[in-house]
Amino acid sequence: MNNYKEPYKIDDINFNNIRYVDKKVTGDRTIIYTKYEDKNSLCNFVIQTPSLKNINDVINRKGVGELEIPLIGQNQLKTDKFVGFLNNLDKQITSDAKLNSSWFDNFYNGNIIKYQRTIRENELYKNGMIKIKILKNDNFETILQINNKKIISMDDIQKDSWVKMILEVYAIWINKNGFGIFLRPILVSFKPLDKIEYNYKFLEESDNEDVINTVIDNDSIFLKQEDVVDNNGETSILEMPNKNNLSTTSSE
Repeated sequence: MNNYKEPYKIDDINFNNIRYVDKKVTGDRTIIYTKYEDKNSLCNFVIQTPSLKNINDVINRKGVGELEIPLIGQNQLKTDKFVGFLNNLDKQITSDAKLNSSWFDNFYNGNIIKYQRTIRENELYKNGMIKIKILKNDNFETILQINNKKIISMDDIQKDSWVKMILEVYAIWINKNGFGIFLRPILVSFKPLDKIEYNYKFLEESDNEDVINTVIDNDSIFLKQEDVVDNNGETSILEMPNKNNLSTTSSE
């Protein structure tokens, strides 16, 4: 029997409990690994997203899937809280970065270094978008599901679905272009959008009425004062009563 762990609720997160536990330096980047201190223990910093609307196909870049997801949710309150969480996380990371200038030894060229915000701006979506990388390697694999049950592959992911994710605030990346947070997706579950289907068919009826209406419309058959034809085939004038000569009666 598996002992499943639950992610932290974003309302319970204390950003002062973020810990930076290890540093890995390569030729083109530096990685600062993060943990969350909970009751004097260092734990994986894992949180859950609300249900968001996936509108894009996955882009496969050399075996790594990239998916951009708008911050549009089923529940507006939960979505707003998640947006606030990501913004506050950015503030905490940039604040801590100022206190840890040694992180940037390999890439620091002056007094300015760019920070890549976790939420990416987009003209179509006021809350922006987040990008996740779907991973599969010897050390880690993102689990993909449909409706929290059926395991699927990256090729089976369909756009136009709700998506809920368990993400790990895994590390801070630093390179020559700046720095930012790497959110590692642990579990990603897709739920197809509900579509209302109508099972209707046309009534079986004659089209003669349509033909008559079409003839009337096309030939403009209307009664006109000057074009009424008498029984002898001659055109006569149809005199309409003068409104002034009309009288009305009413019953009492």
